[in-house]
Amino acid sequence: MTPEHIILFMETSSKQYTSIEAKINATGYINENEEEIVHGVYEITTRWSQDKEYWNIHRTIYPTINFPQTREEIVTYSFTEQHTKKLTEEQDKIPRGLVRFGGKRDSDESFLTINMALWEYCDILWKKIHDLHDIALKYDRFSNLYELKVIIQKPIDAAYTFYLDPTKKFIPVKKEITENDTLIKHINCDQFQNVNNVWIPYSYSCTEFKERRKQYYEVEEASANIDIEDSLFDFYFPPDTIVIDEIADIKNKFKM
Repeated sequence: MTPEHIILFMETSSKQYTSIEAKINATGYINENEEEIVHGVYEITTRWSQDKEYWNIHRTIYPTINFPQTREEIVTYSFTEQHTKKLTEEQDKIPRGLVRFGGKRDSDESFLTINMALWEYCDILWKKIHDLHDIALKYDRFSNLYELKVIIQKPIDAAYTFYLDPTKKFIPVKKEITENDTLIKHINCDQFQNVNNVWIPYSYSCTEFKERRKQYYEVEEASANIDIEDSLFDFYFPPDTIVIDEIADIKNKFKM
């Protein structure tokens, strides 16, 4: 089996996911002064389809050296490729809203959805398949996983290693990202269940070595490949929200 075959199997599998809706509990840890402490806990509702996405995150952020106060907030996002809506709500504070051009940005991603845990970084394979000259593939009989390693030298020397399970349609159950020969991120998916003919991890984790933080996720409930009403991907700003609308180039207080 060639790397090109493996990549095609992966792309085919990714296209079988048309929607995911889930409730997820997450706990984040950060390493400070050689001690691992709880940094935050999250209750997350996510809805994803191939052209839109919705997040609602109830999060409690605990004190760190740089931020000594505990903070509780609810952050809600609505994404399409064309625009983003964001609402931030904190107790005893005026709600803050944002409307802007374009979809998700790296700065929005404080956690991993199920879709991100499975398929983040994989698009470099099928988007750049003709540019990938440094590819290595090997099979580990002990773990029954294929290990696909891709090296990209521009804009930086980076290596992406995908561990693929042939019993689950070659989905990546583990990923490692290396920059300049240093491991910077590790994502591991576990406790898979077959949900409507696709594999969903009910437990997954992400370790970011440069930032010295880890996040553990437990999926409370999930559905896949179902019709989700368009209205469930959007939300209304509550009364008196201060909204910055970058599309209309205005800042005002939203009224019902």
